[in-house]
Amino acid sequence: FAPTYLGGICVFLFAHQFQIKMLKLVKQQNLTSIADLIGSRYGKSPTLAAAVALICLVALIPYIALQLRAVAASFAAVTSIEPTLAPWFVDLAAAVALAMIGFAILFGARRLSLAEQHPGLMDAVAFESVVKLVAFAIVGLFVSYQLFDGINDLIIKTASDPVAQRMLQPKENGVYIYVTHMLLGALAMFVLPRQFQVNFIENNSPEELKKARWAFPLYLFAINFFILPIAMGGMLLVPEAQSQDTFLLALPILADRPDISLIAFIGGLSTATSMVIMATLALSIMISNDVITPLWIRSRRAGNLISNLMPADILLTRRLTMVIIILLAYVYHKLTQGGIPLVSNGLIAMALVSQLAPAMFGGLLWSQASRHGAMAGLLSGTAVWTVMLLLPSLNPSGTLSDRAISDGVVTSLAVNILIYIMVSILTRQSAVERSQAQQFTRPDNESAPVDEMQQVTWGKLRAVLARFVDPADAGGLDKRLGLTIADLPDNKLVHPALLSRLERELAGAIGSAASRLLISSLARTSPVAVDEVVDWASEASQLYRFNRELLQASVENIPQGISVIDKELRLVAWNRRYLEIFDYPEGLIRAGVAIEEILHFNASRGLFGAPDASIEEEVGKRLEHLRTGSRYRYQRQQPSGQIIELQGNPMPDGGFVTTYTDITELVNAQNELLRINQELEARVAERTQALSEAKLAAEQAHQSKSKFFAAAGHDLMQPFNAASLFCEMLLQRVQHDEARLAQQIQQSLQNAEELLTMLLEMTKLESGNLQPVKRDIALWDIMEPLQASFQMLAQEKGLTLRMHHTQAVVHTDQKILQRILQNLLTNAIRYTNSGRIVCGIRRRPDNTVELQVWDTGRGIPPEKFQEIFMEFKQLDQQDHNPGLGLGLAIVDRMCKLLDLPLRLHSTLDKGTCF
Repeated sequence: FAPTYLGGICVFLFAHQFQIKMLKLVKQQNLTSIADLIGSRYGKSPTLAAAVALICLVALIPYIALQLRAVAASFAAVTSIEPTLAPWFVDLAAAVALAMIGFAILFGARRLSLAEQHPGLMDAVAFESVVKLVAFAIVGLFVSYQLFDGINDLIIKTASDPVAQRMLQPKENGVYIYVTHMLLGALAMFVLPRQFQVNFIENNSPEELKKARWAFPLYLFAINFFILPIAMGGMLLVPEAQSQDTFLLALPILADRPDISLIAFIGGLSTATSMVIMATLALSIMISNDVITPLWIRSRRAGNLISNLMPADILLTRRLTMVIIILLAYVYHKLTQGGIPLVSNGLIAMALVSQLAPAMFGGLLWSQASRHGAMAGLLSGTAVWTVMLLLPSLNPSGTLSDRAISDGVVTSLAVNILIYIMVSILTRQSAVERSQAQQFTRPDNESAPVDEMQQVTWGKLRAVLARFVDPADAGGLDKRLGLTIADLPDNKLVHPALLSRLERELAGAIGSAASRLLISSLARTSPVAVDEVVDWASEASQLYRFNRELLQASVENIPQGISVIDKELRLVAWNRRYLEIFDYPEGLIRAGVAIEEILHFNASRGLFGAPDASIEEEVGKRLEHLRTGSRYRYQRQQPSGQIIELQGNPMPDGGFVTTYTDITELVNAQNELLRINQELEARVAERTQALSEAKLAAEQAHQSKSKFFAAAGHDLMQPFNAASLFCEMLLQRVQHDEARLAQQIQQSLQNAEELLTMLLEMTKLESGNLQPVKRDIALWDIMEPLQASFQMLAQEKGLTLRMHHTQAVVHTDQKILQRILQNLLTNAIRYTNSGRIVCGIRRRPDNTVELQVWDTGRGIPPEKFQEIFMEFKQLDQQDHNPGLGLGLAIVDRMCKLLDLPLRLHSTLDKGTCF
């Protein structure tokens, strides 16, 4: 389906303006289906509309059968039960068909609703689309990254596999087939009933179509993203399944992954259910509006009382239609179960609905197209489709190739277009056809002709409207029409343009064909009473009346005021809130009043904030703004202090819709928030200034302290050095007890010197005076001197010190790194009573080395890991060691200075590693 998806993407990217034009026509003419659109364009022909509906019925049978067969084939692949051998009670296609009948009746025929939108159903379809996308993505990721080592690996293995190479060889006529499938995908965006229902009938505004212009192609791109990786994976692992419909399920089944298989099955099932429901719903609405209701009215006109259908009968007929559609699709599925693949099955259905394209596009683009041409083209194209595609698909002994399907599509469309053009040129249009052609080809032309031959009196029309319109809605209808219907004489004829407008409003409830027949019956001389004519469509009008009541209630109860003016700048509609906001006097606001009069009144009250001398200028400026049709949005403060936000938007056919919102409380709240914000900013600025001054004083004091410690430490080091020298000389001259005393004095001096050195180093680190000078150095040049220095200390405690030789070269500061290693070795010897100390490196895969110091000491509890790096902190305060608790703090600071990570591993009573 990739080329059909690509065709749909091209439509949304490059035919957006045509989609907007069609949406505008659908909303202007109150159209409810494809049959309604084509029948309305060609003289509101009920025969042509019924023919289109029946063609869609025939087309949707293989289309729905496609979904049933997809579900059955997927279930067979997952359970390994052949569909032809499965007993009837495990026939999943039959179960899905029954379930779809229930869902279709629940969503589309729960109550009589001939022109109803279904927002809840659209939400359900959107959710199922997301389920499909997620399921497809999961399978694609599984194939790409579980069965293979990524997409690159897939491409490389596919390129080197001879079987895959043969499959990927260009097929004969491949470009021709691909382009044909793209054409079908593009046409399906307009003529497929399900797609037409979603794009135009369920659409609420052109903004939704504008969002779909980029959202829908992105969705199709995401769906198609993993098609090629899955296809390549299947060709490599299960080449025998490449011609089967269960290609997607074959890979997770091969990998023995029932979870992935279930996800793929659920994704396909959700897709099938949404398609069946939408297709059945669209077709049932089409048949109700364009087949059943016109036949009902025609039979009533002929006096056949047996056909006096009630709403319950119409609802029953609609439900039976849904049942028949799905049952026929199930029968077609059984007949073609062992025949053509799913893709070909869907293409056959799309080929038939594509026969509607010439009549649809020609009717919107060519004003000379006639009803006879459209009917002849449809019948001829359908006949060619039957001979070339339908009958061969039903033959179990033969198969339809891709080339045969493409030939059938091109030939049937070519014959359709040729007959359509020739017959339209050779036949003449009726007056109604010419009128409708002008409205459909030039929808923005306000001077479209109307049927002058239809003559309906206001007496007859009022009898109809009395049944269609409640008395509460009569005032609103008068406002929209710009006149009072109740005051018009019974024998006065209705103006043809006004009659045409009323006919379009009726079309929204009972369809264009039925509306045309109803107005025609009122216009001609007939022995049938007007009351009986009204009864023909009274049931269909109930929905229309309900929708109007709902709209009127919504407008009257929204918190904003609303006013609507027409292209002549006259007020035609408003709500109660609009009157409350401006407090207009009684009698000023009425249907048809010039907006200039209202502007003068508002200016005289000072609402424009201008003196009396400039009233005319202010009014003229606003009138000119309305004539130009520019949207606007601004705020205005009333003399009472009330603040109103005005937002105006031009209407497509001229006129303006303006909303008025009282935002006084909102503006007051914003002003209060602004005042509070300014006060907070002032307080923050004041506090920030105080904190800055305090910080500056603290930094100055810290700098003074650091300078003092640096100077004092330098001066103190000189006496210690001299005393150490004297002790060394004394050791050389004394013996026995005096020698031990001298050694103790020398050790005490060394401890004091070490403590003072640590204090000086901490002072340098805090003041920032210690800056690293990095260069490439051999790590053994640092470790070897420390081995000589600490070997004797370790031996004095009965410990073994081992430094592993290394040839590693690192880029760092030699003095700082040597001091870090010195402190770690000092701590290891100091806190290890027996055992050994090991120092060496470990190389890591990322081309780095890790310098480690191991000991067999008492260990460090895990909860103390952070505490040991704090300044002046020793875990064992009772231990008689000369340290101040600065060794590890200095190590931590120096490691951060060199951007070296410091890690700690320790086990109690076993040892520690830094």
